[in-house]
Amino acid sequence: MTSSSSSGTGGSGGDAGPMQLCNDGEVVDEVDDTKRCINVTNLVNVIEAPAGVVWADQEVDVSSEYSPAGGYSASQALGAPNVYPDAGDESKAWATQTEDKDGEFLTVGFSTAVTGEAVWIYETFNPGAVKKVTITTSEGAKVIYDNPAPKSIGACAHILSVPTLTCAKISAVRIDLDSKAVLGFNEIDAVGILPPPTP
Repeated sequence: MTSSSSSGTGGSGGDAGPMQLCNDGEVVDEVDDTKRCINVTNLVNVIEAPAGVVWADQEVDVSSEYSPAGGYSASQALGAPNVYPDAGDESKAWATQTEDKDGEFLTVGFSTAVTGEAVWIYETFNPGAVKKVTITTSEGAKVIYDNPAPKSIGACAHILSVPTLTCAKISAVRIDLDSKAVLGFNEIDAVGILPPPTP
């Protein structure tokens, strides 16, 4: 691939819960009433996925792939993260066929539909391009994240955490990118659903 790579680690978070890990971080967005921040200069802590996270295990649909099989294919976004907490141009993540093109998206599925409190999206190269997240549930499709102005959030690997706001079982997650807003290949390492909190 032609883009230069970078390295680093980082994370994002809401106002409470395990994702709030930044000290003196910058606000990334407040799109869905969840304030997210990231510290791009000083690693506070690598975010460990809690027990019980269900990782996407099916490739449902994709706008394009840098390679239809093997490295950079949509299947690289399945399963647990294997790039994070590293960042950079890695063939173990999904990448689009070309840089900075309109209409890029990835839809991943779960062979067993599950309930969950949040969707975690691992962005490991040129993060910040996610503009919309849509879940497919037993009640139909639901947009849970809609960012009208995506922007670059630095070179560090980033986890976008989006509350599901539903008790319905989730069978698929669609991620739409605004690739022109964050130049270069925007790579996704993994997609997971966090289990509901234990009573």
